[in-house]
Amino acid sequence: MKLNIRAVHFELNNEIRDYAAEKIGKLDDFYKNILLADIAIENHESEKKDKHSYMAKVKLEVPGKNIFAEGSGPDEFAAIDNVEQKLKIQVEKLKSKQNRGKLDKFQRIIRNFIGRD
Repeated sequence: MKLNIRAVHFELNNEIRDYAAEKIGKLDDFYKNILLADIAIENHESEKKDKHSYMAKVKLEVPGKNIFAEGSGPDEFAAIDNVEQKLKIQVEKLKSKQNRGKLDKFQRIIRNFIGRD
């Protein structure tokens, strides 16, 4: 899986880049067909001074479909954790739908085979 990581309205350091790569890269263990992960981490300043919130937006490109998720938090790491949990749920749903289709196809083959005897 290829990772594109960018920051909006703040400087992206190596610690944040490595953390995002580690967390989002783990999704490749669940679903091997992820081609690209495009990660954008945004800094949103509040109207109150020194109040910041962060939002992580991720687009996963998989064959036939793209998966999107957004997560927010008080710091960059919390936002990344939040979006990772949301993506994990979506990837598991996609994987189960594909496996269900394979199982249905297998069951049809078995029924046809048994029915001919």
